[in-house]
Amino acid sequence: MATDKDSYKEKEEDYRVFGSLLPFFPLLLLKLGAVLILFKNQAKKGGRVFRDTLQKQGIDEKTANELTEIYLDTSTLRHYIYLLQKNF
Repeated sequence: MATDKDSYKEKEEDYRVFGSLLPFFPLLLLKLGAVLILFKNQAKKGGRVFRDTLQKQGIDEKTANELTEIYLDTSTLRHYIYLLQKNF
């Protein structure tokens, strides 16, 4: 009988912890969204610099664009999630 009460109290405590953290989720999501937008903007700027540098080195526009796509593909959230899943 004591174990049922203990498990009920543990569940209740878990809900309290979750409930106390719940108000912080919207702010956390906004901050993460802002960081993601900044990251994407920096990646786009880096991609433009990369493409321009390739073209200045004499690589044709089509090839430079393809290489830039490959370069920018590594700066996607999907790529980082894949790396995390692969390493853990």
